[in-house]
Order: sequence, then C-alpha cells, then structure tokens
Amino acid sequence: MILLEAVTTNSWDTLCGICARMLADGASLTGMSYGAFTLLCFGLLLPSAAILFLVSACTSLSGGKPAKIVAKICLALGSVSLAAVVGLLAYALICGSTWAGAT
Repeated sequence: MILLEAVTTNSWDTLCGICARMLADGASLTGMSYGAFTLLCFGLLLPSAAILFLVSACTSLSGGKPAKIVAKICLALGSVSLAAVVGLLAYALICGSTWAGAT
C-alpha cells in the first residue's frame, strides 16, 4: 500500500479533516465501525430520503386521492430519514470526544 502525504494544506483539507473526525466520532459513539457508520448515513439513509422525496413529488403531481396519500406518506418517511442523518451527525458533533479536546 502506498501512503501519500499532502504537501500543502488548504481550507478543503481542513474541511475534510473535520468531516472525517465527525464520522469517526459518530462511529465510536454508536459502537459501529467507521465504514458501517458512513454506509448507514450516506449509503442508505440519504439516498432513501432523496428517492422518497422524488416519489412524493411525482405522485403529488398526478391526480387522485390515493396518489396524494402516497405522496404524504413518502414525504413523511423521507423527512424521518433525513432527520435521522442530521440527528446522527449532530450527535457526533455535539458528543464527540475529539471535539471536547479529550484524547
């Protein structure tokens, strides 16, 4: 395996470092591995929220009462999925040991 060192750092490197620390903290706080936590947030919950919002928008444009009910259900489930991601990341940000300066 070849390890590459960053020769220069800029604000994007700092942002990536903050995001990586937040994901690592979230993984350790929930007892999951880093990969599993990342997959849960960005591989399952966020895509499902996007798909549910898309289905909600498409079905709300079609006529009929059943389509409107399906649109509202999809909108509610998409909102719950998005809130779960935001909640997990906020929990990692607020309760993370890295942010408190602990080692």
